Formats: sequence, C-alpha cells, structure tokens
Amino acid sequence: MKRSIIVILILFYLTGFSNPKLNIFHGSFDQAIDSAKTLNKDIFFITRSLSCPVFEKFETRIDRSEETIEFLNSNFIIFEYDMDNASQIEKKRLKNYYHSWRGFPQLYFIDKNEKLISDMIYSLNFSQQAQLTLWKNYKKGEKKESYRL
Repeated sequence: MKRSIIVILILFYLTGFSNPKLNIFHGSFDQAIDSAKTLNKDIFFITRSLSCPVFEKFETRIDRSEETIEFLNSNFIIFEYDMDNASQIEKKRLKNYYHSWRGFPQLYFIDKNEKLISDMIYSLNFSQQAQLTLWKNYKKGEKKESYRL
C-alpha cells in the first residue's frame, strides 16, 4: 500500500501537477551572454534586492503565473543581478543595468550581442497579465529609453 501511494505521488509530480519554476541562469553575466549566443535567445535581465518588498511581490506574482513562466523560460536566458551580493567588479561591469533611483526590480531585455533592446520598471499598479503583455512586446519598445507603463 505504501508503495502505491509513493508511486502515485511521483506520477503526480512528473506529470506536471507541480507548478513550473522560472529557469534562472546560474553563472556570470558573460556566461549568460555566451548561452544567449549559443541558444539564439535574448536575455531577460532582472536587478534584484531581497530587502525590497516590491521584488518579493514580483517573485510571488511570477511564481503564480504559469503563462509568464512558460513565456520567459521559452524565450530568454533569465539572469538575476543580485545587488545585495554583487562584488565591486560585477557592479562596474553591469553599471548600465542599474539605476538606484528606480528601486527593484528593474527589467532589461538584452540581445545576445549585449545590446539593450528595452528596459522596463515593474509596477505593482498593474496586474501580472498586463506586465506579461508588455513583456511579449518588448521588441517594440524604444531602444535606450525606458518603456514605462
């Protein structure tokens, strides 16, 4: 009987009854660029700070949206830039992707050649579905200009 229950639980897990997770790239930004070139994908670059309550809500909203997770995982190398633990070398290397006056998270869409496609501010005033609609149109944003809600 115990084996049957364990087998059923494993089958539930393997058949997708668990929530999908965001595939965050583990490695340096330069490695993320290399992966983007290899996989012919753009980079979804997220600045984060665990001390920021907006970032916490951002994570929760994304985790609850299977459509968002599927879109991001399918189309991007997802790179999180941890501002709390970044070294001085990382901060210097990635200074183009952080504006202290904006807060967290800041979202950047970067192509495989490290060219900024568009950047956005995540606003709690809009639903995750509205955010996703903007993200799906990230290539229509003005280059080098903030694409704001």
